[in-house]
Amino acid sequence: MGNFLIEKLKANRSMKPVLIAAAGIVITIVLWVALAHNERQGIRQHVVLETDAVRNELLARMEARLRALDRLSYRTHREVQRGPDEWKEDVRAIYAHFGGYQAIEWADAQGVIRLAVPEKGNEEAIGFDMNSREERREAMTEARQSRKMAVTDPTQLAQGGRGFLAIWPLYGEDGAVGGYLVGAFRTAELLDSILKNINLAGYNVSVWHEGQEIYRSAPADPSIESRWAQQQNINAYDLDWNIRVWPGRELLKNEHSFLPEVVLACGVGMSILLALIVHLAQTARRQTLHTQQTNLALEDEILRRQMVETKLQEAAIQLEQSNRELQDFASVASHDLQEPLRKILAFGDRLRTRSAGDLGPESCDYLDRMQNAAGRMQNLITDLLAFSRITTRAQPFVPTDLSVVAHEVVDDLEARIEQSHGTVNIEPLPTIDADPMQIRQLLQNLISNALKFHKPDEPARVRVFARHAVNGQTQCELSVEDNGIGFDEKSLDRIFTVFQRLHGRGEYEGTGIGLAVCRKIVERHGGTITAHSRVGAGSTFVILLPLHHAKEQLNHDSQADHDIAGG
Repeated sequence: MGNFLIEKLKANRSMKPVLIAAAGIVITIVLWVALAHNERQGIRQHVVLETDAVRNELLARMEARLRALDRLSYRTHREVQRGPDEWKEDVRAIYAHFGGYQAIEWADAQGVIRLAVPEKGNEEAIGFDMNSREERREAMTEARQSRKMAVTDPTQLAQGGRGFLAIWPLYGEDGAVGGYLVGAFRTAELLDSILKNINLAGYNVSVWHEGQEIYRSAPADPSIESRWAQQQNINAYDLDWNIRVWPGRELLKNEHSFLPEVVLACGVGMSILLALIVHLAQTARRQTLHTQQTNLALEDEILRRQMVETKLQEAAIQLEQSNRELQDFASVASHDLQEPLRKILAFGDRLRTRSAGDLGPESCDYLDRMQNAAGRMQNLITDLLAFSRITTRAQPFVPTDLSVVAHEVVDDLEARIEQSHGTVNIEPLPTIDADPMQIRQLLQNLISNALKFHKPDEPARVRVFARHAVNGQTQCELSVEDNGIGFDEKSLDRIFTVFQRLHGRGEYEGTGIGLAVCRKIVERHGGTITAHSRVGAGSTFVILLPLHHAKEQLNHDSQADHDIAGG
């Protein structure tokens, strides 16, 4: 057929303009269809991207609100028990920072709302029994059984209007449910407060829950919405929302291009059409080449990451083996090293007792040096084992009253305090989340040092006190202050290093490990330790510790180690 047309064209050259015109019209129509399709695809892709952006913003901002309430739930029961004013201050801070809340409420263990912030506008909620409505009762049951947040289906709020509730179970020290923290959200105000901070740029949004529309940012326009709307789901934090986004009429007008109509109406000449086709082909070729290069780069990146992961796994295996070797060393130190030392000390004491009269002054001096060296070696091994077990013998973080721990340490050091004619003043200290045994060891090391390094002609005076850090509610600053001999702050970095001593062994006893143990304990608790001092003017050791931990960052080793004494 093609050969026939060519032969006809050669035979009758007058048909050439007609054929060129027909070809131009056909090509123009084809190009118009293609351009119109690309335009629609471009708009649809923009809607898809905007839908993803709206979904991610909604999720992130809802996550921020729910996490703020989740953090509040950890301290609500304790603060309400002490008095509602402190709790209300925390709630007001959250309420002022985030929008969309109808109220933040506290309900007792029976589900009756007792406190609501803000008070104004929420009077109807006080005394409301949440068990009186099925969706609230089910959410409380789910939260109690799962021990985490539960969200109700859309419901009628006690204050009037539609919304939903986020409910956290609260537990007392005995582990029983002591109440519920309730975040009441008015859906329309919540989504308005979130979406007003998102540049929708002419797009409209609706939110659905289980086929029911719970929010709409603009009046319905079925002809546009049914054609252009894209949707995404939010299935997180017990939320089940379907987000729909579509462009408004003004945006569609701005996005619309008249190029397809111009091409169709004008019927540009074959030369322009051919040039456009070549241009499109070149563009497609460049995109294909770019895609291929991108794929090759991605393959190289994947290969590099696999190699890195392999090296990390090998390093993890080596680290695990090294940890096992360290634990074996601790066992050897506890048994094989300390046992000979105990025998040296025991036989040395026996030799002194039985043969003291037969030994000359020089022999007695040698015996004393041997006993002292063995005692120092035993103390050194004991301190090294204590240093290594800060993580291997770690206990979970629990609420720890620092005042109680500090007074227990003072009781244990009573003999040393009396011997140095010193005093230890413990001021009121806060309760923090910590490992009680390690906090006890921390305070004992610091107070013992303060008593040990006192001035020869002046009794030791030690003061233990605390204050809130600059950021107030999240950290405390614990200080141990003394009137001792002090030190030059140029040596500050050395004193927290293992085996580093600022004084000779003949002046003050010790192995040089105590402050290194303190530093390691503080770092495990997510804090910092430093000191301020001047020679002859005393020292102040300052420890900055978090008040609370959402969860302990260090895993507890459940496999029991042998006792330091070789048990």
